[in-house]
Amino acid sequence: MYLNTATIRFPYHTVYIKVDHVGRIHCFKFNARTCDFDVFDNQFDAGDYVLEPLPTVYYQVTVQEE
Repeated sequence: MYLNTATIRFPYHTVYIKVDHVGRIHCFKFNARTCDFDVFDNQFDAGDYVLEPLPTVYYQVTVQEE
């Protein structure tokens, strides 16, 4: 169960933030090209994560079926 939710929009990404009943901070960060998810016990670490833009270079793994 989530107690608090928020959406923060930056020029280059958006972050959905939810705080669960034990105080863990769940952050889902995304833009038009990629996304990332992390969970934090510390609000300062979560704040740093929220402010950091998503990478502009990323790697992709594609598995082709036989």
